[in-house]
Amino acid sequence: MSINSSRSYSLYCVLRHKRKNTCLTITKLLYNCFVEKFDLNDNTIIVANNNNPLWNIEVSNLSLRPIYDVLKGKQTIIKPK
Repeated sequence: MSINSSRSYSLYCVLRHKRKNTCLTITKLLYNCFVEKFDLNDNTIIVANNNNPLWNIEVSNLSLRPIYDVLKGKQTIIKPK
């Protein structure tokens, strides 16, 4: 678990394949498995967790968003195909 601020955190797992480690957030894995497949290595998109409390994850409350819009405070959501 990584604590981002006093009100947010990220749960992640470390995957290891052929001596290479990859960190993936749990929300990214859940969205990829249960909502829509996308490139997990693409660092320009994130999965926003709109659940309250954050640890009670319902996949219908997850949304795929461009990281640039999140950093600028915009509410753009990438629509599933």
